[in-house]
Amino acid sequence: MKKGESAELGLEAWMVEHAVSLGRWESIVAEFKVGTAHEFAKFSVALRELTLLNLN
Repeated sequence: MKKGESAELGLEAWMVEHAVSLGRWESIVAEFKVGTAHEFAKFSVALRELTLLNLN
């Protein structure tokens, strides 16, 4: 975010820049919502994607 820029504009710019990662995260969350059985592997993938978002 640049000096003088609003938080909303900074967040919007970040979301545009990381649209692919956010799309993957939203897909993972959607899978959790519709699934009834959650395996450890799914949690591992979700945690990795969330960590990648955090690093960006």
